[in-house]
Amino acid sequence: MTPKERTLKAINGQKVDRPPVFATVSPQVAHKLSAHLGVPYEDALDSLLSTRISHMDLLTGMGNDCVGISACAPKNHPTREREDGLIVNEWGMVFKETGLYSEFAEFPLEHAATEAEISNYPFPDPHAEGRYDEAKKTVEKYGKQYAVVGDIETTFWETSWYLVGLEKLMIDMMMETPYVEPLFDKVMEVNLEIGKTLIRLGADILWAGDDFGSQQGMLVDPSSRSSMILSRSGWTFSIPCSPWPRIWMLKT
Repeated sequence: MTPKERTLKAINGQKVDRPPVFATVSPQVAHKLSAHLGVPYEDALDSLLSTRISHMDLLTGMGNDCVGISACAPKNHPTREREDGLIVNEWGMVFKETGLYSEFAEFPLEHAATEAEISNYPFPDPHAEGRYDEAKKTVEKYGKQYAVVGDIETTFWETSWYLVGLEKLMIDMMMETPYVEPLFDKVMEVNLEIGKTLIRLGADILWAGDDFGSQQGMLVDPSSRSSMILSRSGWTFSIPCSPWPRIWMLKT
């Protein structure tokens, strides 16, 4: 049984020889594992979802049954380091390196208040040149043997707070500030178009969803969850599924 067969059979409720595995690691862990196993280190890919789609040689060699693909930064807008040492990506999100993770340092829409500010913001083009070069390489190299997971995590909620800040977004949701729902919709539009493209490229599984909760419960009250979140979660899963009878994974 190949890793791809094992994964797809398991998800469809069929008997398999063992549970399929899809593990991902941070670059720091990948460095240590590569050194321990005596294999070349693979540089992390330039993507908002880098940890899900990088180090595939290492991870398949360790027993993964799946490989991940997602959108990467385009050729004309790579992630870059500013003169002050902070890192800025194509979304305008600014990070600082802390050793284990890159933490948020600045939010490009932290002062947003109106729908016009969302309409005028330069969101990424899902079809920019080079966006899917790495995804195509991964599908070509692994697609016959391994299940391909197309990743559009942080589908609208998380990417939105990455742009404005979590505290601001939660307050503005409660205050019904005019920019909030247009922001959700624009982010979702970008990510759903990415998801459709990943399916066309050969994804067997589409991984979507957001972290809406904590260990203690939901992060937003039921009324906000119903009007702003659940309706968009439904759209997330209905639109790309309609032309392609694919398998879905929801991260909650």
